[in-house]
Amino acid sequence: MSVTSRQLSYSHGTGNIPLLPYTIGQMLNKTAQEYPDNEMYVFYADKERYTFSEFRDQTHQFASGLLNLGLQKGDRIAVLGLGHKEYMLTYHACAQTGLILVRLVPPPITNLIGQQLKMLGCKALVLNRTPVNGYEEVCKLLPELPNSEPGKLNSSSLPDLKIVIGAEETFSNCKGIMTVANVVELGGSSAEAVEHITAVAWDIDNEDDFCVIFTSGSTGLPKATVHSQGALLNSNRTRCVYRRGTGFEVDWIPKVAVLMCTAFISQEYGMLHPVMTGQTTVFAGPMFDAELALKAVHEEKCTEAVMLIHHIYDLLNHPDVDKYDWSSMKCSKLQSIR
Repeated sequence: MSVTSRQLSYSHGTGNIPLLPYTIGQMLNKTAQEYPDNEMYVFYADKERYTFSEFRDQTHQFASGLLNLGLQKGDRIAVLGLGHKEYMLTYHACAQTGLILVRLVPPPITNLIGQQLKMLGCKALVLNRTPVNGYEEVCKLLPELPNSEPGKLNSSSLPDLKIVIGAEETFSNCKGIMTVANVVELGGSSAEAVEHITAVAWDIDNEDDFCVIFTSGSTGLPKATVHSQGALLNSNRTRCVYRRGTGFEVDWIPKVAVLMCTAFISQEYGMLHPVMTGQTTVFAGPMFDAELALKAVHEEKCTEAVMLIHHIYDLLNHPDVDKYDWSSMKCSKLQSIR
């Protein structure tokens, strides 16, 4: 048997739960078919909510739009800003198409981001709605942008970067930028998008490179780490309180509140928890805000919170903590560092 035809084998330690063989895109499609009307994501600060079927359909259209812009499997698409719909759409669109997501360090926009974009040869950049003054900062990095046709950037400093996409709430009137809505429209109808995505899905494997995440830089400059779909899916599966068919079910419905979206583990778990369980993730806001977190859990009746350890002190010592009801909370997952 040739080396190229051998099947990879895995060691996953003691246990009777096999590794998931699926891609993240396959899991989203499967869960959305099973729980179409369940809420998948709630973006509390943005006052936006999406069911599984709604978010799946938007993901397919956005993914199809990216392909229609000329992007193809293996191309890198960078995202700046977390905790909003735009990041989640890009994440799941990459999973459906084989594009490689590059999660940049959080704003503000600096020369470091330009170095990261150039080092990885990113062909597209998605700007979330968080940096409200982001256009001016992006233009410092890309002075050619205001005079460029959307989707056809010609940058002297970043020659691989051709497409800049922005959230319509922040970038709808900015020259040279396509909005997320523009890309969704470019993806065609829901049926057309499904046909387009299905045509490329056969070539996507859960061992393909999927996501490049930069470390915090605590020991020097941030370092790029590469993760496959299978690695992220299975590592986050072990963090799910509710695991269908494994004997670890709980007698309460998990509704996860992500209180800190700049933390890698929190963000990934929050995004993938619904895909694996059919339940809801509530993103309180893009950055940690104690009062916003208290309000989100109180109003959404969340049963599980994901946060950094020191956030417990911020929450308990907030002057208005007694005004909010957290009796729905059953457990929390704590992360020690960003």
